[in-house]
Amino acid sequence: MSAGAITPEMISQALGEEVEVHLFKAVDGQKVFTGILSDFDAQDMVLTIAGEEKRFARKAASLVKPVVDMEGVEDVDLGEE
Repeated sequence: MSAGAITPEMISQALGEEVEVHLFKAVDGQKVFTGILSDFDAQDMVLTIAGEEKRFARKAASLVKPVVDMEGVEDVDLGEE
């Protein structure tokens, strides 16, 4: 997912996955929310955060991106061989 137009195709790929939503304006004192993308429609998207659903207007989001869990990944040497 990327900044700019957040298309239904982008959102549907992340449905059921953990995402980070960045908002143009703060809601409840914060601009970034992380949770499971549990639902969306033409106007809104729903994140499940700590067991509670939070609804955001899609047009209020400046960025929606998947969360990559790096836990358990060992140090890898990416140098050339």
